[in-house]
Amino acid sequence: MYRLPYSKNDNPNGWIEVTSHCNMRCEGCYKGIDRTDCIPVHEPIEKIKSDILSLKNIRNCGIITITGGEAIMHPDIEEIVSFVHSNKLKSLIHTNGLFVNEKTCARLKNAGLSGFIIRIDIHNRLNYKNESELNALRKKYADIVHKVGGLQLGFTCVVTKNNLIQIPNVVQWFQQNNAYTDYLVLILKREFSFDSYTPDVSKEVEVTELAHTLKNAFPDMLFSSYLGSQSSNIGYKWVQTAWFAINGKTLGYVDAKTVEFSTALGHFRNKTYSYISGKERNKLPVMQLIAGSLFLPALKPVLKRYVAEILKKPSTALQSINHQVINIVNPPSSRTSYTDYCDGCPDAVLHNGKLVPSCTLESFLKNQPK
Repeated sequence: MYRLPYSKNDNPNGWIEVTSHCNMRCEGCYKGIDRTDCIPVHEPIEKIKSDILSLKNIRNCGIITITGGEAIMHPDIEEIVSFVHSNKLKSLIHTNGLFVNEKTCARLKNAGLSGFIIRIDIHNRLNYKNESELNALRKKYADIVHKVGGLQLGFTCVVTKNNLIQIPNVVQWFQQNNAYTDYLVLILKREFSFDSYTPDVSKEVEVTELAHTLKNAFPDMLFSSYLGSQSSNIGYKWVQTAWFAINGKTLGYVDAKTVEFSTALGHFRNKTYSYISGKERNKLPVMQLIAGSLFLPALKPVLKRYVAEILKKPSTALQSINHQVINIVNPPSSRTSYTDYCDGCPDAVLHNGKLVPSCTLESFLKNQPK
């Protein structure tokens, strides 16, 4: 796999948490919002703007990820999105989706939003027992965002022992709906220590378990890029697989060399790293596919299958080739005696002017001596 070249000062992402208000109380929330001692607050708009400018300066980032709590609950969410856009940055809102409708999508798109990442899984939709049952809900949101148009769409799914074997069904749905979706973020659930609480890690899944589960279901799948561990000599904190698709079919997976080339080329062109390759959806222009296939072997079968699709269905030539990515996120675990952070963590948040990993900040603060 290709080791993604992210660092503290040259990173695709600026992570900002604008509120601790939330309309859900998901068990095991890393911010501790499910706890009774969590006092919800909206961050002041001027502080948010200052942090965005600091992140842009410190990170050299191409994206600002806006999260919470439930970010859409912030009373100034449109102004926040507009401020990001005015500073020539992309913006993604992480949300549980309960406020996502056509009106909200259109309003935020007009403010300059690039897209949504919506969390849907059996751990935050407790009326469902199986991830396959939730595909209809995922499709509902995909239809809404697609109707508004011009927005990226990703889904987050938290993975434990309870739904590990169901994840291939989510991936299959994701691939079949390539015309609507761009990202699938599979987050391995971790239990965080708050005060005297002893985490129960019995349901935690290792990154290798999930990778093997996906590989068994999709034998052709390639894991092509990763982020390493700050603490372990060999450790995988992000693991990614990517492919090109059209008509609900996978044309071919991307290999490490193709990721390395596209990452370097994107940084050369834009002077920043970014997950978002275009103005709207992530697409592969046909001319780039033809040119790339001349020196990137992984693109040759993609071109061959694309031509075959056109021969079967000529109207395919009028459609765009979609680029989809699965990102497996392996947060620090209480299983270890050390805190195993991502090397080049993209989700670091500003705290007292310093970048700290967002996934353990609340646990750290609540365990400080009173």
